[in-house]
This record gives sequence, structure tokens and C-alpha cells, in this order.
Amino acid sequence: ASAQIVEDLQSVFNVVPRKSLIFEPPTSLGFKCALAFIAGYLDGDGSVGFNRAGTLIMRYLGTHSMLSWIQHQVNLVVSPSAEVLRHKTVWEYKFAGRYAIAVGLAMLSLGVPYLPRKLGKIKTLVNTEPNSKQVVHGVALYQVENQLRNRCSSQVVDLEG
Repeated sequence: ASAQIVEDLQSVFNVVPRKSLIFEPPTSLGFKCALAFIAGYLDGDGSVGFNRAGTLIMRYLGTHSMLSWIQHQVNLVVSPSAEVLRHKTVWEYKFAGRYAIAVGLAMLSLGVPYLPRKLGKIKTLVNTEPNSKQVVHGVALYQVENQLRNRCSSQVVDLEG
């Protein structure tokens, strides 16, 4: 059983030893599985914190290809104006405020396990400061984007007729 788990981690999720500088994204995942993967990636190679003004920041470190893939997946939830930038020996992708809250809520909605010190901060912020500007806008953004996504995925388009 453990040999199968190791094989699955390598073949499906591209998890390999010493992955920080060579890790490639799992491009064959559907949207929800990709979002769940990114939530797990946040636990390993990401952070959630606040700047001095109290704005929530979500940050990822990794290879350029991994962070570009994460950026693409995040853009399916919301479209923060954030770029993948060089950070010392690795790359960095970060976004803040309502965008971080909307992405965090999308991840939390999946029901996947998460570290309280990372995604848990978003849940705590939403529960303890529901009237703050970034929470109100983040929740609204998440709800609008989620409704649009649900409408688009429920419509069947006939491309041949």
C-alpha cells in the first residue's frame, strides 16, 4: 500500500524528493482537485499572513512553472493583478485582501484538511471581522465568482451544431 502511495504521489501529483527547485505542476487535474492541491501546496510552500495595515496576504514559493500554473488556477476563482516574480533562488506569487479571502473561501468550501495557521487564518478573519472592508469584499467576490462558475459549468455548449 505504501509503495502505491509513493507511486501515485510521483505519477499523479509530481511529488518527488528535493522538489523545491524542480517541482512541476500536476496539469491533468480538474478545477476542484487543482484547488485542493493548491490548498495543500499552501500548507507546504506557502504562507498566509497580514501586512502592517492588517491586509491579508497569501503567498506561494516554488518553481516558475508551478507558480504560473497556480496563478492560472487562482485566475479561475478571481483575477488579482499579481505576477510570478523571482525571489532569491525560487519564484514567488502573492496576492492580498479580497482576492486572498475569496481564494481561501473557495479552498475552504472543498472541505479538505488544512493547517489552522494558514487557511485557518482566513476562516478566523471571516468569522471575527465579518464587517471589515476586505472581508465584505472578499466574501462578495467569492459568492459572485462561485455563482458564475456554477452557471458556466451547468451549461452544455454544442460546438458542432
